[in-house]
Amino acid sequence: MNAPGGEDALIGIALAAKPLQHRYMPPATRLQLPRSSALCYRPRAAESTSGQIGVRAGMVSLLKTARTGARSFVSAVGAGLSEHPLAPHPFLRMHKGAQRLRSPQGLFRPAMLTVETVNICNNKCIVCPYTVQTRARKTMPMALFRRIVDEYVSVGGGPISLTPMVGEVFLDRFLPERLELLRSTPGITTISATTNATMARRYDDAKLASMLDAFGRVLVSVYGLDRDEYQTMVLRDDYELMVAQLVRIAALAKPGTVNVGLRLLKHRTDDEVVAWAFDLARRAGVERINVHNSTSEFFNWNHFDVSRPLPHDATWAPVVENTQQCLVPFVAFQALVDGSISFCPGADYEGHPSLALGNVSDTSLVAMLSSDRVRRLWRWDRHGVPELCKTCNFHRPVESARKIKWLLDDPNRYLGA
Repeated sequence: MNAPGGEDALIGIALAAKPLQHRYMPPATRLQLPRSSALCYRPRAAESTSGQIGVRAGMVSLLKTARTGARSFVSAVGAGLSEHPLAPHPFLRMHKGAQRLRSPQGLFRPAMLTVETVNICNNKCIVCPYTVQTRARKTMPMALFRRIVDEYVSVGGGPISLTPMVGEVFLDRFLPERLELLRSTPGITTISATTNATMARRYDDAKLASMLDAFGRVLVSVYGLDRDEYQTMVLRDDYELMVAQLVRIAALAKPGTVNVGLRLLKHRTDDEVVAWAFDLARRAGVERINVHNSTSEFFNWNHFDVSRPLPHDATWAPVVENTQQCLVPFVAFQALVDGSISFCPGADYEGHPSLALGNVSDTSLVAMLSSDRVRRLWRWDRHGVPELCKTCNFHRPVESARKIKWLLDDPNRYLGA
């Protein structure tokens, strides 16, 4: 919904109302008044004053019981509301797309899901923890992928991203089949992915065009604007191959769906970036190639030694100490290649225990989203900051979303690609 009210208004009370079973006073405190009770009895004038006093006393006692029950009910509702993930951030209820945060079961959930279908990569970027991950490198089986999609649809579905945590989406040998499955699933609204482009060479033009047609958004991460910079970053001499595949992607994709993110070691002026993008657009035969963002500052992934300087002009982002609730898990949660579900799609490249919600092979998403564990993760102010999040550079405070009115309506734009 675009405006508050309706189902949006229920977001704030969904978790509070469900455990109580009733939206009215619990049965134990409701007044049950049979016609034969003292309150239905009208004493005749000849009856004693003491009888009237007894009736009044009974009435007072019943009213006190009712008031006590009402206070207990209000207190329980208040406690439930105060524990809700949006209680400290009510402004999110006003955002377009806020209904995404409520599952059909009345559970609070992120706006989208990211699925890591492969954690294998062709590059060995010096700012990526791919080479140090201890998880087995593999491709997600189709049966497991279907299970994840079904589970996601069961909690409301919506946008989905196929951006790997650490890996390259075009190395997923089941990618064409996955895209067909997603396109034929009514509960999936949009598909996005981030790629380094190079491995698009595995597909001919017809197949690549068919795959790209399934995406609503594709972000190509470019790790240098010349051969030297690119090779220094990815430790492979594939700059010309990357450019050729980026040109193919831009030429074959639907207009407006391809964006470029520059991850640079060398400082580049705006004129240099514009000239580079213009040349690629000319080669692709398109009007323009949109440069979504550009940076020469890199996150440490809670792994890299930031005292070790990066080549050329690149720098490490400063070490941080996070205390405020992070926005990123509100936007998406992450399915890792083995079916494990992580609370966060940011820096959890190992499936850290502090963020693990379970595995879809033996636990439903409904059960995970109903768990005490996820309830605690939504409220750092009450239950503390998870270990992995304390110094994470991907952290963005929830308050930073105040001005991003499209965030929940188009989460792929923020995170998925």
